[in-house]
Amino acid sequence: FGPSCVQPDVAETSLYRDPPASMSEDCLTLNVWAPDDAGRLPVMVWVHGGSLRIGGSSQPIFDGARLARKGAVVVSFNYRLGVLGWLALAGLSAESEQGVSGNYGLLDQIQALRWVRDNIGQFGGDPANVTIMGESAGAFSVTYLLTSPLARDLFDKAIAQSANTRSLPMLSSAANGLPSAEQLGAVVMDEAGAAGPEALRAMDAEQLVAIGEQVGFRPEGTVDGWALPDQLVATFDAGEQARVPLLAGFNEGEVRSQRVFIAPAPADGAAYESRIGELYGDLADDFLTVYPASDLEYSLMATARDALYGWAAERLVRKQTAAGVPAYLYRFDYCYPAAQALDLCAFHASDVPFVFGHVGAGAPLSANWPRPEGETSRQLSAA
Repeated sequence: FGPSCVQPDVAETSLYRDPPASMSEDCLTLNVWAPDDAGRLPVMVWVHGGSLRIGGSSQPIFDGARLARKGAVVVSFNYRLGVLGWLALAGLSAESEQGVSGNYGLLDQIQALRWVRDNIGQFGGDPANVTIMGESAGAFSVTYLLTSPLARDLFDKAIAQSANTRSLPMLSSAANGLPSAEQLGAVVMDEAGAAGPEALRAMDAEQLVAIGEQVGFRPEGTVDGWALPDQLVATFDAGEQARVPLLAGFNEGEVRSQRVFIAPAPADGAAYESRIGELYGDLADDFLTVYPASDLEYSLMATARDALYGWAAERLVRKQTAAGVPAYLYRFDYCYPAAQALDLCAFHASDVPFVFGHVGAGAPLSANWPRPEGETSRQLSAA
């Protein structure tokens, strides 16, 4: 593996802590697993998650060997993260032939797919049967790729595990309650004490990433009219997304490992019902049927889960179906003993080891990950 892209450290207690062996700005590397006798096999291209700020294709949990043995050529790659991958600035836009900036991480992903198109046949893969797949920020990236004209015809199917379709900043104008991407970038530049792009380029990459963290820079796509022509929701509503078969879904307990997203608990069920009445008006009764006050803890968790992940997955599938292509919705709700002991049943990313066949005592999981073991886990992973 090549070095991971430059990124901040993660708290030692984090479930998702898996520090890279090495980091570099020279990180745009790609990995291929193929059976020895591969010939015109389906290709599965994995986009790693990590909030677009951490992670890398060399993480052991993403090792594609077992998946390849099932009869596929598996590809993974790195893409630029944090400010190095997603920073927009008026000065950078002025340098661009297209007059845009940001989305560098997305452009890396698209370039990796072009490489697959041009070269995967040498590894026994079928360039006409490419599935893009990712989880969390990887699934968010899959939605970018589904809506980007630059990625059109570079893949044939898509899998989005725990995707999100939130509003994105526009390049140079405020919209949907968000500052422009260039305004957000200017905050980073001001904190760095830089007069323009050249001064930022002269800085140490790790220092610049740290400054982005200090000011709360949130790496995400920018609606620039080029790589991302419009808001994700608007593109799907207009039927202008890639019309490819889609599998999308979410995990039952997504936010059990992301409790910062759960709303503060009201004093009691009556206070909860009153607040829902204020927020939802004529829809309050419908809301309370789905998220009742009788199970307040679960309802608070479920509303956060569905707002972030459930709604996105269901909507993606509905829109692909409306476009006339096969689309499938799943809900992953498997709870195994190690996760149950930590109140982490079906937590965010708990599906990933099952996709890659990493279950059992020797599974290559990070130190804090509750390990899935036992015959039921092996059977589910095989399925």
